Amino acid sequence: MQFLTLIDYKPTEIEQIPSYAEKYDVIVAGLGTTGAETALLCAEKGLKTLGIERMTGMGGQLTFSSMAEKMCNFDGGDAQKKENKSIELTEKYGISTVPSRLYIYEQEKEKYNLDTFYEATIIGVFIENNKVDGVRVLKYGKVADYQADMFIDCTTEAVICHMAGCKIKHGNNDGQQMAFSKTIGYMYDSQKPIGNWNTVYTMTKPSPEEYSEKVMKMSTLYPCNYEEKKKLVHQSNILGQRENGSVETLDTITFKDAVEQKQFKNPMFYTKFYCDTVKPDRDYSGEGDAYIKYRIISGLNYCLLTTCVPHGSIITKERENLLVASKCFGVSHDALSGLRFCSTLLKCAEAAAYTAYLAKKHNTLPKDVPYEELKELMLSTGAFNEQYNTGIIDIGTKEKAKVYTKEEVVKALKTDIVQNDGVLEAARERKFTYKEAELMPGLAYLTMSKKKEYADFIYEEMKKGGKYAGNLAIALALADDKRCADVLLEIVKKPGSEIDPVIEKTIPNRVKAIYLLGYLEETRAIEPLLDILEDYWGIILIMGVVGMVSTYVYNYFVAKKLFPAYEQEQFLAIQLENTLDKATILEYYLNIIYFGDNCYGIQNASQHYFSHSASKLSLDESAMLAGIIKSPNKIYLLSNYVYLYLKNFGQK
Repeated sequence: MQFLTLIDYKPTEIEQIPSYAEKYDVIVAGLGTTGAETALLCAEKGLKTLGIERMTGMGGQLTFSSMAEKMCNFDGGDAQKKENKSIELTEKYGISTVPSRLYIYEQEKEKYNLDTFYEATIIGVFIENNKVDGVRVLKYGKVADYQADMFIDCTTEAVICHMAGCKIKHGNNDGQQMAFSKTIGYMYDSQKPIGNWNTVYTMTKPSPEEYSEKVMKMSTLYPCNYEEKKKLVHQSNILGQRENGSVETLDTITFKDAVEQKQFKNPMFYTKFYCDTVKPDRDYSGEGDAYIKYRIISGLNYCLLTTCVPHGSIITKERENLLVASKCFGVSHDALSGLRFCSTLLKCAEAAAYTAYLAKKHNTLPKDVPYEELKELMLSTGAFNEQYNTGIIDIGTKEKAKVYTKEEVVKALKTDIVQNDGVLEAARERKFTYKEAELMPGLAYLTMSKKKEYADFIYEEMKKGGKYAGNLAIALALADDKRCADVLLEIVKKPGSEIDPVIEKTIPNRVKAIYLLGYLEETRAIEPLLDILEDYWGIILIMGVVGMVSTYVYNYFVAKKLFPAYEQEQFLAIQLENTLDKATILEYYLNIIYFGDNCYGIQNASQHYFSHSASKLSLDESAMLAGIIKSPNKIYLLSNYVYLYLKNFGQK
């Protein structure tokens, strides 16, 4: 038997022999939002259950967060029934739902004989025959071992999974993790608390040192602004909600699966989700092709995704009797932006409890429980939600998004494609409606990714030229048709031309074209990209509008070795020196380089730090700024724009 614990955040084996104080049917790690639901439901189904929690009670965000009233949502299932009881208590006694939830949890705990350890921490796991056999728990300064047939990890950090050696993927496709965002909770009079989320910092090479550095930096940013009748509820630096990692499970849901409506085997339930990411320069960076095509190219912010959540997404690959029912379940980084909300996770918790119950009932492994019985249990509480097995939904019409005819695609794309300001916020409040039923350009783009047989028709329309030829070329690229390349190249070389007019409040077609040329592996784009590098304003376009484009230029042109056979650094240097003199290169460099604290360029840095122009910098002041350039990560965050831009040309 192995004993594994975390040393330097890595599962490490130590020679230990268990001395079990007691054996359970199920041990649930973490009694937060999902853990409380899981443990109570296991106990209700007659399983001898132990719940282990670091806090002083159950419920997590539902009971201990000052933002509980604002952030928690329910959508059927057993958790909805508990919430209905909570609302009844609230109305009867005039109290908030937070204490009423705590009361219900503790009441059901006693009713179903659920054992709980509060203020306790799991410090190690025992492994035998590819299963978790037991856990070692530290509580009130004493250590004890507990054995179980089944384990359900509901912790935010996937503690048991991590200790047990399960594979956990962190960050987006590019390996970046969101470090912290500054969150300030306000309350006006008797209103519910309002969250205010500020600048997000990312970690490019996550480490304890960089993590701590970002905590300290965020702590000093964005001080609270006090206003009349405005009360401060809390302020804190919160870890990005997708950044605790995703455990490798039997099935993994990706954003692409949701867009393409993949039907997994053995769905636990169906659910809806919004794309809860709003920063093209940070949140979108490094995500998969499907995500970029959906959000940036198609601009489908106004559509609601529905998806199937399979049973395999809560069953770990490495340990046969270990389930994961927290936000670390089997979901990719891009899909977790919309699948990490209470309504989805609470159903995962319910399914995990039923899985444990059925595994005990049939004396089998979680992956082998009778699916029809699991489905029947999920249907009985209203958690299955098959009404969400409908594809992409238009928030405005609240109907299934159309797949357009080829004529409708052309009609939709022969219009100015404008981003919808505030669509996400309006969608959350369910207030967004269209003034009239229109053909949506985004849905036309989505149609082209599915209906490649339209390509010839779209190509003939594109050849006619005119104001909207660029839109049609982008549609062809989404159908993987390289006949669009000439038009896309013209857009990159001549922004604002007849086929690519400047339109306010939109992501320029030039940005989309750069990404799509990379996607199509079009090597003729190399020369205009180098021209962009030479052009100061071109650099500002790429850095200032959508930094994520650079990621894809890198992924396709560099990673697939489509550049000439030089080392990337040497190639870039040769091209620059053949084009510009060293003084000009230095001037361009100083005009765009990051100097920390959201300052770009020597002139901005001089004004920010010393309140005078760069021409008046003293030797000492110049030396200080030069020091910041050398190691901006050690002083301030290296901007994601700059990171992606440098990475684009092999300067990682």
